[in-house]
This record gives sequence, structure tokens and C-alpha cells, in this order.
Amino acid sequence: MSEQFKKIKYHSSPLWVLLAVVMAVLVAGLVYYYLNTSKANARQKIQLTNSNRTAKAAVDGLAPNFSSEKAQSARENATRIKSGMMNGTEADLFVSSLRPSWTVQSRSEEGNAEYIHRRYQIARGTAPVSVWPEIQALLERLDGTSSLAVNSIDIRTEGDSRKREFSRVTISFSIYIRKPPGAETPEA
Repeated sequence: MSEQFKKIKYHSSPLWVLLAVVMAVLVAGLVYYYLNTSKANARQKIQLTNSNRTAKAAVDGLAPNFSSEKAQSARENATRIKSGMMNGTEADLFVSSLRPSWTVQSRSEEGNAEYIHRRYQIARGTAPVSVWPEIQALLERLDGTSSLAVNSIDIRTEGDSRKREFSRVTISFSIYIRKPPGAETPEA
């Protein structure tokens, strides 16, 4: 018997071949994307975990030093300080009380929602050394005045030790004035 061999030809349409190639490329692209993004996601996860640990350590470090009681105490201290501040009239009276022997210059005034900050400079020209107790008394008065801060003191002298005198005494200070209730906040 002779065996017959049948030749079978498989024909495929070009559309099926194109579809198979596109699917192979798509699958290869998805695999590549998944592998790369999983590595990037792993790196990102490590970075975020480290950042989270750092933030948690910072918060844990703050926790012993912060409490609601301390915040309330700070608010009460701020209220006490604000109530001790001068009002505008008291500040003007204080500054005018310095004028007989001192030259007073207003340097600036800034305001915010809670208070007004006025800066002054007082000066005295040539004076004998015998006025030193008066200068000390003024400095003690400034030190004892609430809501007032001395910014700088400049004392200049001239002459030798036998004839020494003050050539100029300059004191710069700031007064913090409480705003009346309902006062508008200044525009920035």
C-alpha cells in the first residue's frame, strides 16, 4: 500500500496575524510597565515609610513638651499681658511726661490684630555727670513700665576724668499699646 501524504496548508488572514502581533506587543508592554512600576512603587513606599517614621519621631519628641494645659496657660499669660498694656491715652501721657528734659522723637508705629507697636527715641544733649542719678531714675522708670521695652541705650561722654560730661545720651524704646475692643485690624 502506498501511503499517501496529505499536505495541509494552513492559511491565515493578515488580520489575525496583525492582531496576534499587537497582542504580543501589548502583553510585553504591560509586563515591562508592571515590573518597572513595582520597583518604583517599592522605592516610593520605602521613602514614604522613612518620612513617616521621621515625622512620627518628631511628633513623639514634641508630645512631652506640649499639652492642652500648657496651651491654656500660654493663652492666660497672653491675656494677662494684654490687659496690662497701656492704652493710647496712657502712652501719650507717658511720653509727654518725658519731655521737660529729654527730646522725644516718634520713630514708627505698626499695628496688628492684637496691639499697636510704637517706637520712640529720647535724647539729651550735653549734660554734666551730675545728672547720672536722673538717667538711672529714668531707666528704672522705663524698666518698671509694663508693655514697654528698652531697645538700646547709647551714652557718649567727652572730656578727661576731671572734666568729664555727657555729650549725648540716647535711649530707644518701644511701647506696646492694646487695641480697644472691636478695633479694625490694619491692612497689610
